[in-house]
Amino acid sequence: MVTQTDRGRGLTGQLGMKAPVVAATTTAITLVGTQTIDGVALAVEDRVLVKNQTDTTTNGVYICQLTAWLRAPDSTVSRHRRSAG
Repeated sequence: MVTQTDRGRGLTGQLGMKAPVVAATTTAITLVGTQTIDGVALAVEDRVLVKNQTDTTTNGVYICQLTAWLRAPDSTVSRHRRSAG
C-alpha cells in the first residue's frame, strides 16, 4: 500500500484523502439546483454529503449543479470493492 502525505495539514497515512464537503443532508432532498442544506446556502460546485435519501443507492458525495447534481468522481467506487493482494 502506498503511503500518502497531506502536505497542507502535515498528515501521513495509508488512507485515501478526499476533498471535504461543505454540507451534509439531514433529510431526503431533490438532487437538482442550488439549495440550502442544514443552514448552508450551497453554490455551484460545492461538494455535499447526501446521506438521507429514501433510495439509499443515491446516497453519496455529490457536486451541486444548477441542473441535476453529479456524483463526485472520487465517490463512485463501491466501498465493498477490495484491491487484489
